[in-house]
Amino acid sequence: MQTEESEADLLEKASAKEEAYNWVEAAKLYEQVAKSFLDKKMVKKAAETYKMLGYANERAAETVDTAKDYLEQNHQAAKAYKEASNLFKQSGHISEELECDAEILYVNGLVTGSIIEAKKIFSQSYELFIKSSDFYSKNDDRESLARTLGRASLISWFILTYRSCYVLRRSVIKSQFYPNAWD
Repeated sequence: MQTEESEADLLEKASAKEEAYNWVEAAKLYEQVAKSFLDKKMVKKAAETYKMLGYANERAAETVDTAKDYLEQNHQAAKAYKEASNLFKQSGHISEELECDAEILYVNGLVTGSIIEAKKIFSQSYELFIKSSDFYSKNDDRESLARTLGRASLISWFILTYRSCYVLRRSVIKSQFYPNAWD
């Protein structure tokens, strides 16, 4: 079992991996730390680390070489955000719970098979980011407020432009999984 100090060391290493854009390795380290915190019943720290894990997996999806890996990294991101959401709920941190739920929807919107469904999912994600930002605003947490409003802004852009992004992404995925589909 890890010591608190070694968890701090692992978090520092994960941060260094992020700075080097090595998101896959950062995610592995965050997962180790999150499980260790959870084993020790350190719920808030585990929740925060699972949230970092979700973010690292989400960013890792942008760096992988295959559509299969892209889908897997996004699945892992949603799974980590779900664990974080459950732990934030358990510890009574509603704003963070809502933010993680919004992230789950965002990630799911990226990989859905339908433009209509994606826009519906993105709209739900947008609403949760706005609700979360309201809580952060009431608590005068400006950094979290800015982060969630920034994500809400990104989501609104996706809602407005998703068709062109969807068509491009689907063509890339199709060419990797079905290279002879148009023959």
